Amino acid sequence: MRLTEEQTKILRYIRQYPDWLNSAVTMSTVRAIQYDGDKVQTSPEDMMLNIALQIEDYEERIQKVERCLAHVFQTDTMINKARKAFCYGIPNAMNKYDYYSRRRMFADSLLEVFKDEKR
Repeated sequence: MRLTEEQTKILRYIRQYPDWLNSAVTMSTVRAIQYDGDKVQTSPEDMMLNIALQIEDYEERIQKVERCLAHVFQTDTMINKARKAFCYGIPNAMNKYDYYSRRRMFADSLLEVFKDEKR
């Protein structure tokens, strides 16, 4: 059966998973404080707070996807295969039967957890 437009959109949306993961890791390792000789220690905008909020946002999205993967695919082997297939777009990560038999359930689970988020 074909997916609805919303189901298709959410499956496309989670293709950003690798970007979210990379951004969270990269931002976590960035040194935000620089000592450049300027005597003024305050700034009009707290960059550390902005970075922390962005990292938290990425990690929340990642955890939502991980919860849906665990709910639908249940075993570690299937979760890893599904992550590769749905999040990374690797076409042969899982067999066609498993992919097509569970993608609607996975999309519905994602729609439920991402329902309040703007995409």
